[in-house]
Amino acid sequence: MNYISFKLVKDSLDIESVAKYLGLDVKNHMCCCLFHNDKTPSMRLYTDHFYCFGCGSSGDVIKLAAEVLHVKPFDTVLILNDAFKLGLDFKEISAYKKTRYPTQLILKQQDYEDWYRLAVLILSIYIQCCYAVMNFSDHFEWQFEMAKSEAEHTEFIQDSMFEKSPLKAFEYREEVNKIDRKLQRSFNLSDGTGKQYIRSHTME
Repeated sequence: MNYISFKLVKDSLDIESVAKYLGLDVKNHMCCCLFHNDKTPSMRLYTDHFYCFGCGSSGDVIKLAAEVLHVKPFDTVLILNDAFKLGLDFKEISAYKKTRYPTQLILKQQDYEDWYRLAVLILSIYIQCCYAVMNFSDHFEWQFEMAKSEAEHTEFIQDSMFEKSPLKAFEYREEVNKIDRKLQRSFNLSDGTGKQYIRSHTME
């Protein structure tokens, strides 16, 4: 893959859209830096590059995605091309890569499969929490309706993932991350005196 191929991918993608797709929490074009232990968002996402005001790291969309996915730039370009349906033809290059680096590609596929199993588990637990709220006798009507809406939305995501391969299902990573954060907050509420109110605070 040459410089022109990389440039085509970079010119076709908005770095902020890619960051959100990869599950980064982006607000006002800012997110936590991936290249140092960042407690508060210090990485700025511009149209064609990123820059961290904390550690000085910078780069393009390929470098950002490669850091999140923990793969080499070559594989990153193939993944982005497939995920965002850019329509760039890398079939010959992909075939060559598979014959030359079969172990690396198997490991990459295993990473997606591990994420897929974890994502399905997270969604299943959240759906159970939603139904727990709906079946809980001491709740307000708005809590029931919110739980029902959340359950239906999460079941839709889960059903959609079941119809896709682990790699294709990775496009739901941002949604899964949001649901995971909701679960973490609900588990925190389950400690101490807040335990009896966990069901009513599961959805936000």
